[in-house]
Amino acid sequence: MTDTRYVEPAGPIEGALNRAVRWFSDRGMGPAGAQTLEVTGRKTGALQRIPVNPVTVGGAEYLVSPRGLTQWVRNVRVADHVVLRSGRTVRAVTAIELDPGDDRAVAVLREYVRRWGWEIGRFLPSPLSADSADADFRSALDTVPVFAVIPSGTAASA
Repeated sequence: MTDTRYVEPAGPIEGALNRAVRWFSDRGMGPAGAQTLEVTGRKTGALQRIPVNPVTVGGAEYLVSPRGLTQWVRNVRVADHVVLRSGRTVRAVTAIELDPGDDRAVAVLREYVRRWGWEIGRFLPSPLSADSADADFRSALDTVPVFAVIPSGTAASA
């Protein structure tokens, strides 16, 4: 990622909505498959819990940060392992950031926009639809981090 773009939550209502989505996700009722990402803060060492929308492409799972360089992205970049939680299902995973030039990143962002665009479209650096050109997605990837989710204990490279 070459930019430091970050779209902050727009006021207390959006913050309250994020907390509500996390509450539902913690109980296995996340809207449209939302889960809670748990990662240790790189500076504070405190547990950070954030609602995320995992997306599956080609049988592999990914996380996308449409808001850009968020705190969870910065923390995941330095964390050995993170946790994804949905109700009683708790999974320890490793998140490996994809290079923006990786063709998988384009496919992942396209699917993410197809599935979650109604919710996250306003956070993207430019308007995208599932029908946008690959070049448009590739351009957005300079400021939209994408992570491959690898189950802990699984040797794999992203």
